[in-house]
Amino acid sequence: KNILARDPEISGLLKGMGEPLGIYIDDEDYYWQSQNPSYHLNLLYKENPYEIIEEDDIYLPLSAAFEFSPFSNKPLILEIMEARKINCPEQARQYFQEYAWTVIRAQVGLYASYGIALEGHQQNTALVFNQEGSLRYTIVGDLAGGVENYEPILEWCGWHLKQDMHPIKKHIFDEGEIPEQQLLHTTFNYHLLPFSIILA
Repeated sequence: KNILARDPEISGLLKGMGEPLGIYIDDEDYYWQSQNPSYHLNLLYKENPYEIIEEDDIYLPLSAAFEFSPFSNKPLILEIMEARKINCPEQARQYFQEYAWTVIRAQVGLYASYGIALEGHQQNTALVFNQEGSLRYTIVGDLAGGVENYEPILEWCGWHLKQDMHPIKKHIFDEGEIPEQQLLHTTFNYHLLPFSIILA
């Protein structure tokens, strides 16, 4: 939240669903999910997304956008586009370009500027549209368990997180490979690619 507050360009395109309280078992054997039952006793309280959005915004979980509507038997994102009178390939390409640009500027911008790769796939992301059906910004959750951080960029920007992390420190890396895989896997493979397939 502090980073976003200092960066209006990214914060205008991306909001984080905060996790104001988390509890974990202080178990010296705690490590990975498959190795210790205490992993499953962790608990996170998340912010209500309706505390984030404005009154006229339309909130939609990303996974719902790609599901078939009971009214048209088409993916809901196509219903949204049709409500905007988008009914030809050129208009659809323009809509996708604006949509994708919003997502990419936020997610890639956050990584390139701060070394933070969010888990921006369908389960953790919500879309926020204006009344005309244009994507305003996204809200991404699962911040405690889904963010992969490239430490050299974070530290270069003045953020030192290790002292405040769980002792395992499993989401902070001194190389960029895992955070970059996270970005490609979640934002591109599980968000923008499915949308492009639906449009095609």
